Amino acid sequence: MTSSPTTNTGLEKQGSGDNISTWGTTNLNRLFDKVDGYRGRASINLAGLSSYTLTSVNYLTDERSKGILVFTGILTSNVQVNLPNVDGNWDVDNQCSMGSFTITLGPLGGAGVSLLPGTARIYSDGSTAKYIRQTDFGNNPITGVTTLAVAGKISGVATGSAGTDAVNVAQMGAAIASAALPATSGTVLNSIVDTSAGFLDSKITGATGVSLSTINPGANENLQIAVNVPAALGYTPANKAGDTLTGALNSAAPVAIASASSVAIGAAASNEITISGTTTITSFDAIAAGAERIVTFSGALTLTHNATSLILPGAANITTAAGDVAWFVSLGSGNWRCLNYMRASGQPVSPVDTAISAAISAGAVTLNLASGGLFYTSLNANITSITISTPAASGLVSSFTWELIADGTARSITWPASVKWDGGVAPTLTSTNTKKDVFTFYTRDGGSTYMGFVSGQSK
Repeated sequence: MTSSPTTNTGLEKQGSGDNISTWGTTNLNRLFDKVDGYRGRASINLAGLSSYTLTSVNYLTDERSKGILVFTGILTSNVQVNLPNVDGNWDVDNQCSMGSFTITLGPLGGAGVSLLPGTARIYSDGSTAKYIRQTDFGNNPITGVTTLAVAGKISGVATGSAGTDAVNVAQMGAAIASAALPATSGTVLNSIVDTSAGFLDSKITGATGVSLSTINPGANENLQIAVNVPAALGYTPANKAGDTLTGALNSAAPVAIASASSVAIGAAASNEITISGTTTITSFDAIAAGAERIVTFSGALTLTHNATSLILPGAANITTAAGDVAWFVSLGSGNWRCLNYMRASGQPVSPVDTAISAAISAGAVTLNLASGGLFYTSLNANITSITISTPAASGLVSSFTWELIADGTARSITWPASVKWDGGVAPTLTSTNTKKDVFTFYTRDGGSTYMGFVSGQSK
């Protein structure tokens, strides 16, 4: 009885009574070779071809029985690759340089699939071939695909050319426009050629967000998008007043700024600032009302009180010291108020004074309490006019001490009516040369009344 082949792979089925005592000599070895071929590879060069049929030889190893089909070569035309008209599946590695041509793989006379570049597994039922899966597209262009689903990132995309690419900037912009999206500020669109509204590209910050280069997809891949949601869509911003933080609110690390007549603490990159140097400060920069800054001073300088733009405790200048800390809040329009001032020494804000010379000029003396609290005057004429300026507001206390140094001539002082002495009698000045009279004053009504006391005479 004659041997016969199996339907799908052409393995030899031994006929009854055939090859007695000789089966293993030839037939069994051929069987082993053909079965072993299932794990093998057939390399097929399609260069210059328009069609190719897999070899199919019963009983012997052939391309039909190989588990892997590798196609190579540079295509010069479309190619039809014919599979046998049997059930089977093959792993395919398409390494061809495709150009604009295609490879169709399917059963002879049946329906095939258009091979994509790279690797895939193909199944055929003898009349129709299908993809089981596409595993790798290689470095070749993808053609013949209606829908392409990609998991992950697509990088290295070439710049589109209008009129030749399936999707380019102009076409995408036209598609968005046809969708009748609202052309208002905040509309999320992705066309870089249409700038009539707030499109997506205008909401991306190139400095710290998505890299603007299509050839550098790995850099700065953080996306910052600002979107205005129209009230017409039913969105109402939530009022967060009264909410409670569930974790710590941490400030940025302190920044250092050099002292100047005007210091930009509002524009600083942190709420905590260290000011160095000794330059007198008269103002800070403008920022929205309510902004707060905590300032540490690293040296001695003067903070100049201003009743509008730089309001200081006690309505008086403050001489800083290293380690002093002040808490400022913006009132808007460049105006600031010091809510608290803490000296490193632990002493109150009342100035640690520098003695201030108050000279007589044409019989007049001015004592500016914003400058300090200890004044001294070398008498060289009678004092006929005294001006005491910038006391603290009513309800607060301003005090100062005045030291008068005699020049050996009897001198007199015409005291302002606001100065009140014990018993209503002003003291008589010492006339002995170089001797000192010391008087102390305070007011708690904004300077309307000063209480005067003799601390010592003829010292």
